Amino acid sequence: MKAARPLPPLPPKGSSASYQPAPRPAYRPRGIKVSKRDSSATSSHTSIRLGSGGVRSCWNAEGVLNKIGELSRWLSDMKVDVVALQEAQLAGGALAVPGYQTAAVTRRARGRRGEGSFRGGDVVILVRNGLNFQTIRESPLQPQDDTTEWCAIRVILSAPRPTTQLRHHLDIYNVYRPPIRTSATDERVDFFSLEAFPTLDNVIIMGDVNGHRPAWDVHCSNPDEVGRRVYDWVSEKDWQVLNTGASTRSGCGEEAQHSTPDVALAHSNLARRCTWQAGTDLGSDHLPQVITAAISGSRPRRIRKERWAFHKADWAGFAAACEVAAGAMSGEDSVERLATAFSGAISGASGKYIPRGARADPQPWALDEELVRAVAERRAARTAVQVDPSPENQALWKEKKRRAADAEVEARQRSFREFASTELNRPAALGHPAPAICHLSQNH
Repeated sequence: MKAARPLPPLPPKGSSASYQPAPRPAYRPRGIKVSKRDSSATSSHTSIRLGSGGVRSCWNAEGVLNKIGELSRWLSDMKVDVVALQEAQLAGGALAVPGYQTAAVTRRARGRRGEGSFRGGDVVILVRNGLNFQTIRESPLQPQDDTTEWCAIRVILSAPRPTTQLRHHLDIYNVYRPPIRTSATDERVDFFSLEAFPTLDNVIIMGDVNGHRPAWDVHCSNPDEVGRRVYDWVSEKDWQVLNTGASTRSGCGEEAQHSTPDVALAHSNLARRCTWQAGTDLGSDHLPQVITAAISGSRPRRIRKERWAFHKADWAGFAAACEVAAGAMSGEDSVERLATAFSGAISGASGKYIPRGARADPQPWALDEELVRAVAERRAARTAVQVDPSPENQALWKEKKRRAADAEVEARQRSFREFASTELNRPAALGHPAPAICHLSQNH
């Protein structure tokens, strides 16, 4: 089975066009599990797993390109289906995470000043290979809002049933509202609002809004204006905050306090089937938030790509089968017929004597002892900051973060050098097709 391709964009409002998904296999209905991670000025991601317990994650990664190895390993361990990132900081480059499709990307449109260069930003949604989705393009922002970043997708859970009104899809909105400073160097105006966002019971809104209120941030003693706007909208629309109040961010320096600048929101009908928890440290100031939601619908199984296991091949049997097939060929046939027959012989011998498999091997970095040790030290330093945010502990945490980032780069380089020196330079023993070729040339 081939990996599912992205579906076409949703038809515009008022259009008579309707979406007709491809027929799905009759897999057992399952639910969804979710994980989320937040940040105020760094990159975050949201990931979703559709199943009996679907997984969704939202994370502010302080730039994701230098954390792909650790992120992909965590996504594999958590069996995440959809990943929403804020502050991905792609710097004009492309993002490629093994096992995931890039479903939606929105680049930062402006910086603190109306003109000139800017950096940071970028929101992304990744979808696990094998899942059907549509990219939602109708903006939910106010027309004058040129600072908030968003992207959204519709995950297709199962084929719609014409005889019912049940919705068999889940809409996921990824939102990042950057912190707007009250200084002469920041010319942005805050027009952030949720008023135009959808309010159906199959929608989840998550992201880093840089807003605080005790409803999702137990460390907040002074709610801000953004927090008030979000809370009023949630109360008016019969929605709920999924957060439990646990902090998702640990600051440094003057911002050494713990906080929760991002939220996950859902309609009350969906929220009662969701649970929320903070995830594991992945190298950012922010922890991923993990949401588990039980919903109706089903998802396709993940079909991993099979690969030839050349190191387990029976090359003697392969060569003998090719020579027997070549010996049975007639020299009176045309070159085209002989080439087709010989190709078929090789293909048949390959299927019989060269095994194939789709076992998922761990990421190379996960097997690197030095990197594993650096990650463990970084996580221990973060725990120390959470207990005692002293200048000494903060300095140690920063040092361990840098060391872990360097260790991942070094592990990747070592892995490539080992691959280049062993796998690429390994002689390929393809049997001895020369006698068969000589036999063909003599008879033709």
